[in-house]
Amino acid sequence: MASEKTLKQKKSKTIKKQPRKPKEYIQKVKPDTIKERKAYKEKLLEKFEEFNNNGKMTIAFFCDTFYPIIDGVIGVLNNYANLLSERCNVVVIVPKHKGKTFTKNYTVVGVASAYFKFVNYDLAFPELDADLPSLLKNLRIDIIHSHTPFNMGIYANKHAKKRKIPIVFTFHSQYKRDFYSATKNEFLTSVLLKNIMKEYNKATETWTMHTNALTTLLSYGYMGNYYLIENATQYEYPENAEQLLNKVNSFFGLNKDETVFLFVGRIVKQKNILFIVESLKILKEKNKQFKMFFVGNGPDEDELKEKIQECGLEKNIIVTGRLEDIDLLVGLYIRADLFLFPSMYDMSSIVQLEAAAHKTPTLFLNGSVTSCNIEDGFNGFIARATPNAYANKIIKIISNKKKLKEVSQYVYDYLYIKWQDVIDK
Repeated sequence: MASEKTLKQKKSKTIKKQPRKPKEYIQKVKPDTIKERKAYKEKLLEKFEEFNNNGKMTIAFFCDTFYPIIDGVIGVLNNYANLLSERCNVVVIVPKHKGKTFTKNYTVVGVASAYFKFVNYDLAFPELDADLPSLLKNLRIDIIHSHTPFNMGIYANKHAKKRKIPIVFTFHSQYKRDFYSATKNEFLTSVLLKNIMKEYNKATETWTMHTNALTTLLSYGYMGNYYLIENATQYEYPENAEQLLNKVNSFFGLNKDETVFLFVGRIVKQKNILFIVESLKILKEKNKQFKMFFVGNGPDEDELKEKIQECGLEKNIIVTGRLEDIDLLVGLYIRADLFLFPSMYDMSSIVQLEAAAHKTPTLFLNGSVTSCNIEDGFNGFIARATPNAYANKIIKIISNKKKLKEVSQYVYDYLYIKWQDVIDK
């Protein structure tokens, strides 16, 4: 009979966890020194003087989070700012990250903030920033665009009212889900929702991406003017696609005919990442061969890896972290047979458009807001919201290569839209 010690050793070997790696998504930065802050303030004042006298419209964007953190809202803001700065004066007013202002090729004003490690987000506190009022006093602003209803959105509304200028808000998120997830209390959720809707209802106009997002906005109590303006992507299908495919196959040791699935985004449970693993476990139990890539980082990365190990999928699933090599990322989008995105949280995800730009269809869940313009089997796929149904849908899709190829082309033809087209609008 095996001793108790031997049994414990066997059990330990069976469930041994992967070593926890340092969380790469937590940026190591040094705060700006007093000298750096002073020099940057002087630079801003010079730029504001130029903006005040060049005859162009000046747009001030406000947001509660910014680089080096990456998410969909920051991506939308970045594309607006980049492309509109070719036509207008653009000033982006966002939180510093751990005391450092992250600059871009457009003008950025860093605001006092606090970094919340457990969610990997910064939250701005403009009312506590001693430099902000004097800086903005020196800037002529024609219109304000806020991408948040929180601290920076509240500040933006006050500023627009004080200057008597129009303000646009963009509605990005399903806040009711966020609030309930955080509080687990219906009353607190309704109070928090009511408070943010006060900010949206002060806006001259609110933008959102499509009719389903608008329905959500109206259900929250919005009563103002609205405008639908879709999200887009900066990607284009590359001319060297074959070269990128070869690079990905070589780098990750993939066979040419191996079935590949892909997820790109923040590694957070709200995006149903654990649901993906549960679904793929069913595929493996049915003896289906595949490789799955999770690209991105976030606070739930360790839990994802533990789930992968628990399901015995270490050889099937690769968690890459954030990919700095854009060729590898683009190559994975092209190489993937199917983009798996069972999120019920997202309103209009940029990554599904990035996949479309590379002729890769997405498998959504029935009832998700972000799949509102998807016709199952035409420009994407939709499955019922259980791991078993999702797994069976995957098997059905990859078993019909001819149909999959057709849908891959239709995704590109009917869903792909470039940011330049949106900016023109």
